[in-house]
Amino acid sequence: MKQNSTNSNEPLYKLGDLVTYLTNPFLKSVNELVLKAKSEYTPPVLVVFEITNPKNFNEQTGKKDVQYNCIFFNSKTCLFERKWFKETELKFVSDHENGSGNEFETISLCDAQQYVNKKFILKSVDVELKKLKSNFEKTDNVKTKITAHLDFVSPILTVLEVLSNENKKVFDNITGTKLRSAILFKCKWFNATKQTFSEDLIPSNVLTNVEQFDISKSEFSFDKDNYYLFPESTVKDKVYEVQDIVELLNISFNTYYYEFVYKNIFTQKINNMILTQDNISAIQEIPREDVFSSELIGINPQRIFKQLTPSTFKKGAFYKIVYKDKMGKITERMIYVIDIIAFNKSFTKVTLTPTQRSKTQTLHDLHCYIEAYCLLRNGDKRHFILNHENILSVKRFLL
Repeated sequence: MKQNSTNSNEPLYKLGDLVTYLTNPFLKSVNELVLKAKSEYTPPVLVVFEITNPKNFNEQTGKKDVQYNCIFFNSKTCLFERKWFKETELKFVSDHENGSGNEFETISLCDAQQYVNKKFILKSVDVELKKLKSNFEKTDNVKTKITAHLDFVSPILTVLEVLSNENKKVFDNITGTKLRSAILFKCKWFNATKQTFSEDLIPSNVLTNVEQFDISKSEFSFDKDNYYLFPESTVKDKVYEVQDIVELLNISFNTYYYEFVYKNIFTQKINNMILTQDNISAIQEIPREDVFSSELIGINPQRIFKQLTPSTFKKGAFYKIVYKDKMGKITERMIYVIDIIAFNKSFTKVTLTPTQRSKTQTLHDLHCYIEAYCLLRNGDKRHFILNHENILSVKRFLL
């Protein structure tokens, strides 16, 4: 957006800016605005691709009657639509600098040929993907279901041909200066409404190049049987620091990009990462047997039964345990062992001898606890009852 006021002689918005009609409830300060009632009445996000800046001022308003030709994608017809708006009818959503498209104003037609067969999408896609709507469900327990509002989300386009806009800038004594995109793309996409393919000539400054999100030719395996390492990401505390290890849940595709959906093995939190041609090569695949030891209690692969003892846990090491709390709730969690502490029957703290640490009988004679930082609880210090009824599984973290 060029100016802060319509009193300027210059247009308020620029080519490639995202705007919307005045009735759109869009709020810049609210990231998750939920649309209720008839969400279909919400106007689309528009991309400016042509501007008329009149030579003369309006005698009644004292301002120039600047107008903007804007484009949006109609998901009902699966076609792009264009519409002229007065400056007073629009409100600002986002600068054109926040997305690609501006580079086409300086690039030559010859250099622009590199984009033939490349993938693009309408610049408004990210804003449209964030729209939410609520659906009221009348049940015994009245609730509201929040879903995505995707009415104007553009599909991926492929560029068939690159053309020069011969009328990039034309001065007219009546309408004034018309600003247009210098480069035009002839694009093709699948029209889901007509179940065929459609084509259109689209100004380059309203599109975003999404080629970097195409990982279809990547040799990455995405094997759920393995773990994955994010080399530059760590779980860090004053006492410990360890590289982040995650478990792959699924690979999802959202409009134009792939998401690596994973569960952090330390915190058990589920998150996702948008994959690109650059960051996918940084993810390292690690076999499960290289991350955790075999089961430390119960019957091991050699068919030998190992009993739980205080010596099962070593100070300063990470363990993955399956733990049942006093309420009977079973959780899997990663812990960093501080110490093994014990109390006698009168709950006086005692020091375990090496012999007591290696005997399972110790768990019957004394009250034993694992003192540890629990990463499932944001690294807070916790105490876990050390006995066979509560500790159901133990594996040592090897990395």
